[in-house]
Amino acid sequence: MSENKLLENAKYSIQLGIEDYRLAKQNPIRNISSIRNIFAGLLLLYKYKLIKESPTDKPFYYITKLSNDIYKSDFGKEIPKQTIDVTGIKTVFRALGINIDKLLLDNVNKARNNLEHFYNLSNVDISSLVNKSFSLITTFYSEYIFLETKIDLKDFLGEENHKTLLENKEAYEKRKQDCIQSFDNLDFPSIELEDTFYENISCPYCKSDLIKHDTGDYKNAVLKCCSCSHGNNLSIEDVLGFSQRPKDILIECSDCPECGAFTYILDNYCMECGDFIDPERDYDREAYIEYLMSKND
Repeated sequence: MSENKLLENAKYSIQLGIEDYRLAKQNPIRNISSIRNIFAGLLLLYKYKLIKESPTDKPFYYITKLSNDIYKSDFGKEIPKQTIDVTGIKTVFRALGINIDKLLLDNVNKARNNLEHFYNLSNVDISSLVNKSFSLITTFYSEYIFLETKIDLKDFLGEENHKTLLENKEAYEKRKQDCIQSFDNLDFPSIELEDTFYENISCPYCKSDLIKHDTGDYKNAVLKCCSCSHGNNLSIEDVLGFSQRPKDILIECSDCPECGAFTYILDNYCMECGDFIDPERDYDREAYIEYLMSKND
């Protein structure tokens, strides 16, 4: 069956990427092929699931790149010359109700692309990329692939390969915790905003989320990346990706209905006061009603 071959190729690709990751300690250039192969294996896992979801008589329906051929009766019956990319996968998954961490996927995909085309290897946190890829693989495999195969991920990848990924995960999480602890003396407006901040930060140069607080208070904080030589003297806006565009055109900026400041809004939290801004509430209407009631008083 074609889907079984695809699953086998996914396994081989991830295994090859893990082997490259181990060998990269002696030959750093292998880091590029490591991320490339692990990410390719992840995409093959996604496509395996899409083949399983396709109509029986059109097994390649959901992985075939869209074209005018979609109107032909035989669309999706044969192995396609071109398959869908990351954007296409996310679109089809959304339509089918298949859940993945799209933000994390985009983060890894962007970092992988930058690694292959633009960045010096010394300025990329490979262990972070491997860990993020492992997280995507683990979640998707347990929620969708294991239900089909009944094979544990450890057995699927091989015990030694799985151990390598787990050891990298443990080392990465320790570094991440050290970074988070460096913010202990920084007073965020709210705990909820602080948690959201940690979930969204990344170095604008290497995309690593291993960011430490160096000096300064909340409004004047100086941060630094622990993974590359370029990420020094970073601001909070830098690591959230806000500073690359003018503030007045950012959709992330608006007048906070709680404190009134025109500021950045991070996942519905005001960066100025830290309060949650409920997207379902009509704050303008509430303010108008409150105004009318005050006049009656």
